[in-house]
Amino acid sequence: MKLKNILLTIILLTSITFANEIGKPFVQIGHVSAILASDVSPDEKYIASGGNGNVIKIWDIKTAKEIKTLYQHNDRRDWILFIKFSSDGKYIISADSGRDSEIKYWNLITGKIIKNIKLTGVTTKVISNKKYLVVLESNDKYTASIFNIKTGKKIKEFSINRGYIGSAVISNNSNSLIIGYGGDKNGIIKYNINTGKIINIYKDEHLDTITTMITSHNDKILISGSDDKTIKIWDNINGNILKTLHVNYKDIKSLYLTKDNNKIFFTSFNKVILWDIPTSKELNSFEGHKNHIFKINMFIDEESFITASADGTLKLWNIYNSNPILNFRGKTSEIYSMAILNNKLISHNKKRLKVWNLSNGKQIKEFLGNNNQITSISTNKNKIIVGGFDTSVNILNFENGKIIKKFKAEKKFKDKKLPTLRIRNKVIFSNITKDNKYIISVQYKIIQIINNKNGKLIHTLSGHKGGILSISFNSNGSNLISSDKSGTIKIWNIKTGKNIFTFTEPKNVLFPNIFKFLITKDDNYIFYTIKNAIRMLDINNKKIVKTFKLKTTTIYSLALSKNQKYMITGDQNKNVNLWDIEKKEIIKTFKGHSGEIYNVSFINNDKKIISGGSDGVIKIWDIEKSKEIIMLVSFNDGEWLSITPNGFFDSSKNGAKYLNILTNQLNVTSIDKFYNTFYRPDLIQKVLNGEDISKFIKDINLNKIIQDGSAPIVSIKTSSQKSKKRDINLKLEVCTIDDGGYDNLTLYLNDRAVDVISKDRALKLQKQSKTRKECFTISKLISLQNGKNKIGFKATNKAGTIESNLDEIVVNYKGRSDTKPNLYILSIGVDKYRDGDLQLKYSKADANAFAEVIQKVSNPLFKNIYTYQLLDKDVTKSKVLEMFKKIGKKTTREDVFIFYMAGHGITDAKTGAYFYLPVDFRYKNENSVRKKGLSQNDFKLALSKIQAMKSLTILDTCNSGSFSEAMASRGVLQKTAINKLTRATGRATIVA
Repeated sequence: MKLKNILLTIILLTSITFANEIGKPFVQIGHVSAILASDVSPDEKYIASGGNGNVIKIWDIKTAKEIKTLYQHNDRRDWILFIKFSSDGKYIISADSGRDSEIKYWNLITGKIIKNIKLTGVTTKVISNKKYLVVLESNDKYTASIFNIKTGKKIKEFSINRGYIGSAVISNNSNSLIIGYGGDKNGIIKYNINTGKIINIYKDEHLDTITTMITSHNDKILISGSDDKTIKIWDNINGNILKTLHVNYKDIKSLYLTKDNNKIFFTSFNKVILWDIPTSKELNSFEGHKNHIFKINMFIDEESFITASADGTLKLWNIYNSNPILNFRGKTSEIYSMAILNNKLISHNKKRLKVWNLSNGKQIKEFLGNNNQITSISTNKNKIIVGGFDTSVNILNFENGKIIKKFKAEKKFKDKKLPTLRIRNKVIFSNITKDNKYIISVQYKIIQIINNKNGKLIHTLSGHKGGILSISFNSNGSNLISSDKSGTIKIWNIKTGKNIFTFTEPKNVLFPNIFKFLITKDDNYIFYTIKNAIRMLDINNKKIVKTFKLKTTTIYSLALSKNQKYMITGDQNKNVNLWDIEKKEIIKTFKGHSGEIYNVSFINNDKKIISGGSDGVIKIWDIEKSKEIIMLVSFNDGEWLSITPNGFFDSSKNGAKYLNILTNQLNVTSIDKFYNTFYRPDLIQKVLNGEDISKFIKDINLNKIIQDGSAPIVSIKTSSQKSKKRDINLKLEVCTIDDGGYDNLTLYLNDRAVDVISKDRALKLQKQSKTRKECFTISKLISLQNGKNKIGFKATNKAGTIESNLDEIVVNYKGRSDTKPNLYILSIGVDKYRDGDLQLKYSKADANAFAEVIQKVSNPLFKNIYTYQLLDKDVTKSKVLEMFKKIGKKTTREDVFIFYMAGHGITDAKTGAYFYLPVDFRYKNENSVRKKGLSQNDFKLALSKIQAMKSLTILDTCNSGSFSEAMASRGVLQKTAINKLTRATGRATIVA
């Protein structure tokens, strides 16, 4: 093994990025695939993890929130097999596996690479202690390379015995390297780390591969785990066996020996076992993972530990509890298939299909595609064709997701080279012919053609030597084309079932997988992927006429433009490349994915590109601007998000819970604190329609908002309880952070704002803490609703720009419920605005008519109905707020309140905020609206005075313009504003 170079300068390479920037929202995606390596920081605040997908995630251990993602775009790597924090916790060391791998030193604060060690052999193991970093490589020769772990400087290299290396460990005194072998050379060999000479060969070998080893803290004991279902305890001085523990567990990947040398924690498949050495008995087991556990990270007190698993999760455990107490998990799944129909994107997540509207970035539908794992999706007119693990092909109605037809493919395959019947018989591809007559079902090497009317098997097409990887139709749908793992492309006549064309990749390529191919409109050429190249095949003479080549990496996906002058590819290096077919060159590269790209397509008349893959996200790119414009994320729990690179987002009801903001280099906070700034569905739609939103970005200075100071930490000191009284006194605590201060102390009852306490009012109520000068408490009386009362409390910083977290308790109250409630109606309307340009004709009449109609139809339902009105000259800001106070004093929790408002409403295009214009409003400039209009905060304060928990707000307001907003976009902008208003008040709001 040779060391090529060590980059010791602090650099920011274009190919090296860390995904999460300070002051910009980012999505909590987590790991989508296996976690193979992890380590806890010395201060036990953070954990770093990595594995398949070649990304490193930094997590906050206390909150299980993802803080940063570190990844590299250009270099292909197999997986990350080693992660270690430095002893001072300032940087992270990582290593990937395979040929030409690298060791990287990452600055934890900045996320940038500070050292880069390039290796030339095939890296199989990387281990470390406080002094050394050791790399074990197998190539033409087997070597151990010793590095100073602090400086990255190579100290020594020596040869080691050949054989499969199952495990290795460095002694704590740094004098020896111990290697456990597997295969036909099972055994343990100890090497002098300074000379490379063999010190000892341990006797009484394991009967199977040694999978993990650890030494005691004083180096006197060596413990080894093996696939022979035993753990052996050795005298590490003379190599003699001291004890064999017949644990009867296989697949032991990780070990931890307690400081007293009496107990062992070890992993077996998906659980951790605690074993008592003196009695040789199992004391406890910890279960919760769904796949292999690769690493145990024990805390200093030996009472807590974190596990890393192939199921893509980390779990925090306490040794006294068999269940995990915290999960660090991936939120999405890999995107293997995508299809586009009527400007709608269809993707799948395990069993479910997700449908996105590409005009506004919303996920509009989700339905079950298969009772088992979905393996493929395709479309035909208004149908979705779904293949699954259970050998079924389902045809679904696109509009409602209902299954129109279901076919079961026959299980005929007896290829014993395949590991399981499940792999042999799953439907890996499915489709329907253009004439709607035949269903195509692909299982491994076999294609079945099924009659769409009666479900009968018509043809079974065989002849592929490798598993089939892709299928498609020619232009008129008469022929089926298929490609496989052996580098072969076949064309079949669908009607006769005959093979009419066969072509095999002529070059001698190792693993000649043809993952994707496309046929041109004239049926004369096929473009197909082969490793790091695309070939253009002339069908008529079976000759390759063009080859398009990348330096390295495997190409997984391919698409042609409508004019067939350009193509796009997605590859293992996480890149989307746009090619000029005539010139045979890449003209643009789009970077941003953190995993392999399995799907690419042109959309929007070839103006945009859409891509998806192993990182579980879908990205839309603007070709002309050469940049990402939107990311779409569908989560495993059914929630979704669409987000611009600048952080503007739209989401499902609870989708925003997966958004966080990095407020400094290692602190994240939830998007709730900045929700009003970044929740902008109107801007998502603008971007997708090709509009420039840079002017909106300029208006946001999030760094300034962050500099305003943190929101306080708030808590409800009153415990959850059952109450016999309707009115209870709450003890609320507020603790300010640094100079952030506090304001807008808000109480919520069942998600509705019921009291807003300003800073001035809080000063009169507060009682200073005797032990913590930054904290104070206030007492607040709250009236309960009959039944369950979920009481929440939150605040903002003194600038009102950042929200605190919400603290909640539950109080149950059983009161009288046999009496009818009262109904309170407040209707306001303005026709005669003092600004002559704003005058209306029907607002006053509508307000009167609304109150009359509601009163008439509601009489039988309520004990009493009380109607209040403000019309024309009385609709001033002060009188509206005063009226809410007046009504609020009369209402109870069981009453009903309806608020109707007619007149002029206006939406701030810069912030997406809604304002109602009172009668005395005069337009001078944009600031006059913000100053004189009734704002979201005004309505929040007003509605908090209303005791009635059942309430409805109806906005029958003319949108008099949205601060220079185009009329075509006002509808979605108004909806954005109303959604923000509803979230702030917790009250149902509709637009008439």
